[in-house]
Amino acid sequence: MVSPEPSRAPCPGSRILTTAINDDNGTASLDLAMSVAEYFEPEKDKAKTIAARVGKAVST
Repeated sequence: MVSPEPSRAPCPGSRILTTAINDDNGTASLDLAMSVAEYFEPEKDKAKTIAARVGKAVST
């Protein structure tokens, strides 16, 4: 399973991750994360559930 926070941005508010989500892009993007989720084992529906749970956890 992918960590909810695989890398920290080098400065607060940055949308660039220190560890890229895929080979070409380090942008902090849910769409990008979902596009490569299958490489980390969860199927699309499970990945969406995980993303929703993490989003809820970090917003409170």
